Amino acid sequence: MNTRADKLRLIQTRPWFHSIDLGDGVVTPGRLALPHLNQMLQYLNFPKSFEGLTVLDIGAWDGFFSFEAERRGAKRVVAFDVNPPDYYGFALAKELLQSRVEFVQGNVYDLAPALHGTFDVVFFFGVFYHLRYPLLALDHIHQVARQYVLLETSCLDNALILADRTTVPLENVDRRLAEIPLYRFYRYDELNPGDFSNWFSPNRRAVEDALWTAGFRPEFLAAWGDRIAFKGARLDTIPEYLLETYEGLQWSKHTDGSQSPIIFKRDSTTSADDRARVQVRVSATNELAITPQEEMRRLRAQADSAQAELAQLHTQIAELRARGDAMQKLLNSIQRTRPYRLLRRLGFWGWVEKTIQSLS
Repeated sequence: MNTRADKLRLIQTRPWFHSIDLGDGVVTPGRLALPHLNQMLQYLNFPKSFEGLTVLDIGAWDGFFSFEAERRGAKRVVAFDVNPPDYYGFALAKELLQSRVEFVQGNVYDLAPALHGTFDVVFFFGVFYHLRYPLLALDHIHQVARQYVLLETSCLDNALILADRTTVPLENVDRRLAEIPLYRFYRYDELNPGDFSNWFSPNRRAVEDALWTAGFRPEFLAAWGDRIAFKGARLDTIPEYLLETYEGLQWSKHTDGSQSPIIFKRDSTTSADDRARVQVRVSATNELAITPQEEMRRLRAQADSAQAELAQLHTQIAELRARGDAMQKLLNSIQRTRPYRLLRRLGFWGWVEKTIQSLS
């Protein structure tokens, strides 16, 4: 049994990101203070109970949220991080808390049910903007999440970093930008000076649409400073990113060696309500809002697309007719030659005629 003095001595042997209450008045000296983390729990609408649920904490770091889920009754918690458990403070915190939280070292891009199982709840805090392929990460999370994901990330709505590294609210540039899914790309350390591990900051609309396409129904939770949080409820339909896209394209092989595409259609796999929700932004009150002007623009776009497809079809028909006329002229000209009469006398003309017609 470690005494208070033991705990104070041991926590000095590790660097800490999270401030974790280890009991006996001992709190790890994390970069994120305990009041800040407790405030985050409120922003995240962190459930009071995880009784009977399994939880995966991606980017667990020292394990503050993993241990909190265990404290609130989760039957199994897996802390998942690219770093080994003793690189920062997780292993020591687990020992001092006498916790049952498991640790798996891995990469979010490698998440798969066959390797890691599935979980009722997935935490995805402070990771999204560190990823070069954030949408791919959400696709993998969808594979292992059974109920929902809690996501927290850097957000540019209140803090767009300009080229000179000054910061302004996104609406100060143009109020309409809030309705467009945007990602601010960081080639260097623009987000946090000295930290080159950051790639993108999304705006709120980009996070919402990213969750939709990955197969989650987004619910806005809170925004504070340059951060934002969402709950994404897992949908039981095929994720949007697999519908009528190259990611979802499959091929069926036939006995003659040919292949034909298998394309999952959006109209046949999603309900009318779900298709409508794709077109609109989720408001702060979770109400759906689409203006008559937006509906008219959508209908006009569909009409323009149909007109373009019809014109292309007319062009293809004209080409086929032209090819057919050319083949008939070729047959007529051949029939006026001596080889035609010879082939007909020998009984080979029928085969030649079928071969020419097959080319058309």
